[in-house]
Amino acid sequence: MLTKLWDMKTGRILFTILTFLIVLAFLHGARETVTLFLFSIFFAYLVDPVVSRLQKPLQGRGRAILLFYLLFVGLVVGLGFLLGPRVAEEGRSLTISLSTLLDRMASGQFVVDLAHNEGLDQAS
Repeated sequence: MLTKLWDMKTGRILFTILTFLIVLAFLHGARETVTLFLFSIFFAYLVDPVVSRLQKPLQGRGRAILLFYLLFVGLVVGLGFLLGPRVAEEGRSLTISLSTLLDRMASGQFVVDLAHNEGLDQAS
């Protein structure tokens, strides 16, 4: 009598849907951790060829990884020192320009200037 009330195919379909929903709920709850994990796997995939080449001359994978990270951090710090002042200056310039642009947009002057530049302010 139980088989007439509950079909096995329907049970399998419901079980699959329930499992899928549980997995989705877990991934949604752990999305930050899963994202970080995926980026770390991607970064390790990119680093592996360099570490593999350094492994034999340095006689160990740990040393090769350490050297790679030291070089990588050195490169990032070096680029920060080289490009940092320029990026900061561009940021200050953007702040000033954006402030001026927002003031012009609020007053309507931006639209007037745009229409003038496009030739739309003249009567046809």
